[in-house]
Amino acid sequence: MTVTRKILSPTIALFLLILVTLIGLVFFYANTNLQAQETVNLGMLRQSFDNATTAQQQLTLALATQLADNPEVQAALAAGDRQRLLDLTLPAYRILSAQYGLSQAQFHVPPATSFLRLHQPDQFGDDLSRDRPTVLAANQTHQPVAGLEIERGGLSMRGVVPVTYQGQPIGTVEYGLDAGLPELEELKREYGVDWQILVSRDPTRPPTSTLQPPNSRSPLPDLLLQASTLAQPFFADEATYRRATQGVAATYWTRFNMLNYVILSAPLRDYSGQVIGVLDIIQDRTVAIQFLVGRILAASVALIVLMSLGTAATAWLTTRSLRPIGQLLIATRALEQGDLSHTVTVISRDELGALARAFNSMTLQMRGLIDSLETRVEMRTAQLQASAEIGRAATAVLDPDRLMKQVTALITSRFGYYYAATLLVNASGEYAELREASGPGDTAWALKQSGYKVPVNGESLISAALSSRQFQIRAALPASARPGANPLLPDARSEIVLPLRVGERVLGVLDVYSTQAEAFDASNAAVLQAMAAQIAIALENAAQYRREQTRGEQTAGLLAAALELSGQPDQLKLFERLSAVTRSLLNADGVGLWFLQEDDTLELQHTVNVGPTDLTGRQLRRGEGLIGQVYSAGVIGRVPDYATWPGRSQVFADAPFHSAMGVPLLWQNRILGVLAITRSTPGQPFTLDDENFAQLLAAPAAAALDNLRLRAEQQQALANLDALNRRLTGEAWQAERLGETLAYERRRSSHTADTPSGPLLRVPIALRGTPIGAITLEDTPTRILSADEHALIDGVAQQLALALENQRLTDVAQRAAQRDRAIAETADKIHQPTDLDAILRVAVNELSRITGIRVIGAQLGFALNGPAAPRQQENKETTGRESDP
Repeated sequence: MTVTRKILSPTIALFLLILVTLIGLVFFYANTNLQAQETVNLGMLRQSFDNATTAQQQLTLALATQLADNPEVQAALAAGDRQRLLDLTLPAYRILSAQYGLSQAQFHVPPATSFLRLHQPDQFGDDLSRDRPTVLAANQTHQPVAGLEIERGGLSMRGVVPVTYQGQPIGTVEYGLDAGLPELEELKREYGVDWQILVSRDPTRPPTSTLQPPNSRSPLPDLLLQASTLAQPFFADEATYRRATQGVAATYWTRFNMLNYVILSAPLRDYSGQVIGVLDIIQDRTVAIQFLVGRILAASVALIVLMSLGTAATAWLTTRSLRPIGQLLIATRALEQGDLSHTVTVISRDELGALARAFNSMTLQMRGLIDSLETRVEMRTAQLQASAEIGRAATAVLDPDRLMKQVTALITSRFGYYYAATLLVNASGEYAELREASGPGDTAWALKQSGYKVPVNGESLISAALSSRQFQIRAALPASARPGANPLLPDARSEIVLPLRVGERVLGVLDVYSTQAEAFDASNAAVLQAMAAQIAIALENAAQYRREQTRGEQTAGLLAAALELSGQPDQLKLFERLSAVTRSLLNADGVGLWFLQEDDTLELQHTVNVGPTDLTGRQLRRGEGLIGQVYSAGVIGRVPDYATWPGRSQVFADAPFHSAMGVPLLWQNRILGVLAITRSTPGQPFTLDDENFAQLLAAPAAAALDNLRLRAEQQQALANLDALNRRLTGEAWQAERLGETLAYERRRSSHTADTPSGPLLRVPIALRGTPIGAITLEDTPTRILSADEHALIDGVAQQLALALENQRLTDVAQRAAQRDRAIAETADKIHQPTDLDAILRVAVNELSRITGIRVIGAQLGFALNGPAAPRQQENKETTGRESDP
């Protein structure tokens, strides 16, 4: 083996070993961190799916509850009036179906028979006991049931609520949403990942063989693919799906069609908590892998180039310097062993001396090169480790404020930078406002207290980063010449501003200062930019998590508000509660209720005012201003800036609000009034979500208003019925006892003239509020009745009234029976004779006997040529009888 090979082989081997070790460690830690971040992201996506499912469940349950609590709906279902029920509910269902994508609404009678399908009114009467366990459960338990359910049409979201009438259960009502491909496509558009739903084969459920798309396969024999956002569906391994069907979520990394994916397979549960399938969340990780591999390849190529250059230089110098001289041989062998500190002593100025000096120079350069390389590798490794630590912190925190505080602190502590801050673009998009910072002393606190912000369209480095969406670096300048130098950061010598981007949207910037001049270049900017991308994604995830939490709280609050509004006892309390709920759910500071008056004008009857101006009692014509237009059109209206709105009314020229929204109170195709909602702070217009929540709140409010009207009418009808009952009772007793007074008196035998008595108490005998008599009690003047005695006397008077009424009714019935029996006996006797004279005789004799009247006559007249002269004779029973003509 030549000397050159002896020198170069160990050097190259050592370089290769270091290179392979570094690349392996970097790839291992980077891939581990990437997988951990992907697992957390998929868990958050699964939570988002659960939140969306919960929102759908609460929506269907709220809509079904609203129908179930409607008295007219209850009465129509109890009466079996299908047409009446259709007229009451079909218009609202069409509006809700167009707005929320409802697939069906249906009424059932126990145990699970379809009574009316609003989505298919012509189909009813079929038994759903086998297909619809939610309906069976709701009818059996008389409790609301909501959740996912597998039926013949596929997976769907159902909300089933029992309907009662006069305290008795009479059936159920449900609203349904299809939980299929459209929902998954919406989730894909929102989160940028693919989704799949697989449902279990179960003989006890409806047949679902038609649910599987054509030409698709299944990962397990007992699973069917129902919906997928992938053009060509693929799956994890069987073990992952078996764990998911047993209720345990699992993550699986795979490769398909030359792309890398990670799949989270989570159990899909129905309304009862039973696992009915599997939800797949599929994320393409190809770009992340390519980015990871690209960074490793770039570092590897740089090391290989440096090693190749060093090796080539060594070989060239070695071939020119090798001479059969002992000192050079010793130096060469020392170099071969890796001793770079050994040098050749120069003893001449000839070619051999020049060779020795070149050899010494080469040794010195190699030592510096290796030291520099090791330093750079150590620095880069430290940066990667710090970036990974910040990435882990970013994925583990869901509170945006705490996330930004922790990230800025880690940047200054792990990277050793002078100052780091996060600035986010505000809602109006005009400024980037300081949210969190970490720096020397009280610098961060002072900047936050001063409300530090930078114009988005300004000329600063931050403005340039926001507009270009690229990082911006400011090289070091002398302190006296630095433009815009911050007195709170006197030691800052260089700056880098990195945009926080999520797709094409820029959330804000990460602003970093260093005390070293030219501390930032393209190399460390790439590391910081990757870290900024992780921070931006974490901020977006945290914001999305907060939005989902807020949406869930609003939905729950809306359901509670609907139930609370339906139980208000009077109109004032209903108005007050509606105002409080509206302000709480929609973050409003002004609420008003408008109603139509007899002169065809709209009047503000109840309001929660903003500022000292009292707006109550103001009036608008139909079509005038926002409220008039909403009432005329019957649709909701929003105005972001009322002061500049061309349709504003001069009636509210002094109104202190800024943005406004009018919501019609619709009930059974009638507009009962308009709910006005305002905000007085500029820059806070009402959004489409606010409009949807306001419309959902208006429906139970209108129902509650109409219920109060119906309740008032019912109370008036009951009062009229009670008055009529009292009048009829008095007339009956007057007719029954006309001119007759019944009295009964009892005196104790021991009472003597020596013991005087006097009036003690007079208790009326009242029947249905009508007095029919009285009980009079007398005793010694010193006698005082106790409370128990008063109660006893009142009870006796009540029972006496009932007994007297019962006896009166019995007497009436007996007299009617006697009358009917006498008529029947008389009729029987009248029909027995065969001649006219005998018939008349029997008739007058029976009338005299029954009535006790002494003289009774019967006359028959025949018009021949004129009236005949009557002949009258009196029988011996003093009963008169008209003789024959």
